[in-house]
Amino acid sequence: MEENLESMEKPFVSIIVPVYNTEEYLEECLNCLVNQTLENIEIICINDASTDNSLKILNDFSKNDDRIIIISNETNQGLSITRNRGIKAAKGEYIVFFDSDDLIETDAYEKLYNEVKEHEQDMIIYNFKRFNDEGVEWFEILQKNSNIDEYAEKTNIIEHPELLWNTTACNKFIKRDFLIEHNLKFLEKRLFEDLLFSTQIQCLTDSIGIYPDVIYKWRFREKGNKSISQSNENIKNLKDRIFISNEIINLLKENEKFKSLLPHLYKKLLEHDFIIFINQLDMADEEFKETMISEIVPLIETFPKESFDDINELAKTKYNLLVKEDFENIIHIVKYEKSTKKITNAKIREKNAEIRKLRIRKEEIRKEKNAKIREKNAEIRKLRIRKEEIRARKEEIRKEKNATIRELREINKKQREEIKELKTTKGWIKYKRNNLYERGKNKL
Repeated sequence: MEENLESMEKPFVSIIVPVYNTEEYLEECLNCLVNQTLENIEIICINDASTDNSLKILNDFSKNDDRIIIISNETNQGLSITRNRGIKAAKGEYIVFFDSDDLIETDAYEKLYNEVKEHEQDMIIYNFKRFNDEGVEWFEILQKNSNIDEYAEKTNIIEHPELLWNTTACNKFIKRDFLIEHNLKFLEKRLFEDLLFSTQIQCLTDSIGIYPDVIYKWRFREKGNKSISQSNENIKNLKDRIFISNEIINLLKENEKFKSLLPHLYKKLLEHDFIIFINQLDMADEEFKETMISEIVPLIETFPKESFDDINELAKTKYNLLVKEDFENIIHIVKYEKSTKKITNAKIREKNAEIRKLRIRKEEIRKEKNAKIREKNAEIRKLRIRKEEIRARKEEIRKEKNATIRELREINKKQREEIKELKTTKGWIKYKRNNLYERGKNKL
């Protein structure tokens, strides 16, 4: 159900959630958002013409939570246009982006909001990790190389050039006024728009906070539709990645302030952005290979020679073979790597299966232990109740005993007073008279 955002109280945070055919994960995603401890939020869900049950799930949730606002694209527009619609609709003080198959801790946005209100940064970058449907979690190269494991109250990309590796939009808590002031949007009709957007926003401010205690969980899909970041054999992915890379290079070259970042960018492009496409050449068609030769090779040949010094030897070999257009040997290396990785991954999966079994058994033992503890506690409570009953009965008996003693003392006191009176002359005569009278009465 569409909502008029103007009628809502201004929220602290606008959470922008593009949705496209994620029915399998959407409920779990929305649950972690509606249960945020920071309650004054709006959850802007833009349905990008999903063909599955995603819209139904959104409608069901919105019936029970009026913070969920649903916007629908009539036709599939893609992630960039969809996110930009969310930015335009957002009314919150701060904006975050959230993919509809991902997760985050339920106290995440409260922590980030408190942090940004205390230190007034334009943006806070928080941690992220990958996870799969089996519940296995890991930090990947983008997180490891972006150096966001240590807290920073305020910094910038010059002080932390490693932030060039921090290219996902979903781990950024951004002041909405800052976005509006700089007219920041995602480049439309292009994939990997996160990379350019993240670089732009990180270059525009000297007020970046780093908050590693909050962790965004970025799903790695192992079945069904893969995410964009997992479809590296696609020709559009390749061309858009090259286009975005050129845009980022030009962004840094155009400003003298950022030219010092270029060696860090070249290293990232060689170690990560381009090598992932080389590693797909065993599945690539001729157009893909021709694009690698016609666009990637001329680009990397503009890089300083020292840019290749810091990358590993195997990557150097692959680039040398690419320049020589020796796809046969590249494919041979790639296939060998994948076969080795397949064996390694099989062992890892086997190990993970064992770990899961141990976790399940550990959980069973914990539950059994807790059941025994509860049973023991129940027995203890019963004993305490019985003990309390006995104590109460003892107290009751004590009171009864004391009452009897007081009563006997009163009787004893009266008897002593009577005896004392009898010992007086008057009392003795009275006693004798009464006694004689009683004896005479008895004789009659």
